[in-house]
Amino acid sequence: MTQTELGWPLTRAFVSAVEHGRCLPSLAALAHFADRLSVSPAELLDSVKHDLAALYTGHDGRGGDPLSSP
Repeated sequence: MTQTELGWPLTRAFVSAVEHGRCLPSLAALAHFADRLSVSPAELLDSVKHDLAALYTGHDGRGGDPLSSP
């Protein structure tokens, strides 16, 4: 399956950016990818969940948006 086929109606560039870790998909986009790949969204997240903790855990370790100011 090509990136264009996987992503339609999303762009191939968006699929590529997600694949290479340059951006995080929304929950809707994640569900779309899972549907196209005939897997559950949990299966897609399972292989990367350890990497996501750093993105969603604040510098103080309490969670939240690490990009927002206190």
